[in-house]
Amino acid sequence: MSNNSRKILMTGATGFVASLILPRFLEKYDMTLLDSRDKDSNNDFLPSIEVVDLSEGNQSSYSHFFQDIDTVVHLAYIRRSGPALEHFKTEKRNVEMAFNVLRTAYESNVKRVVIASSNHAADWYEHNLIHSHKKDMVDPYELPLSDNFYGWAKASYEHLAFLFATGALGDGGDGGFITTDNFLRGNSDTSRKMEIVMVRIGAPRDMEFDEYLGKPATFKRSLGAYISPRDLTQLFEK
Repeated sequence: MSNNSRKILMTGATGFVASLILPRFLEKYDMTLLDSRDKDSNNDFLPSIEVVDLSEGNQSSYSHFFQDIDTVVHLAYIRRSGPALEHFKTEKRNVEMAFNVLRTAYESNVKRVVIASSNHAADWYEHNLIHSHKKDMVDPYELPLSDNFYGWAKASYEHLAFLFATGALGDGGDGGFITTDNFLRGNSDTSRKMEIVMVRIGAPRDMEFDEYLGKPATFKRSLGAYISPRDLTQLFEK
């Protein structure tokens, strides 16, 4: 454990992205590690993991881990399976889990939440406009549009987090409470603002260049999405 007084809670701590950034974080911060399992992808037991189910709506089973935490890094993810239409059910659980993490952090007075989003939150633009040279890049403030349920879930994370970031957790701005004072001005600033950082991760895995022989467009796309473990760690750290 680091002597640094900053306390970080990380979800999905046995996952791939966590494995890239944890070595540095364990050196620098006082870490609390949560996951639904206590073994990594190599089936090695990790004794420092607290096993919890963050998709469970009953916050009492895990809310105590969020107490006195400065920053939450949310990496946890339930892997989808089956045909495409069935992916909705799994991704809906991921959205609910993101909400549970945001709400628990908010109610525990956590200052900042950093969430792993994805380039797939806006991959409709990539697949339909960018590769056909009708558009150069996606603007950070463009509406995130995806052509798959994985990207839909990541975009939903971003929309959910926006409410917490703008302090929009009061009543009135949705039109359901006409008599409230904030019916016209909306919900912004009706609650505590929690710092939110959404990190759209691209491709943090090593590239095997032999796989791209004769595929220049695919190589360009993969290289554009690539981020090294060092850079990914620095991105989350900063």
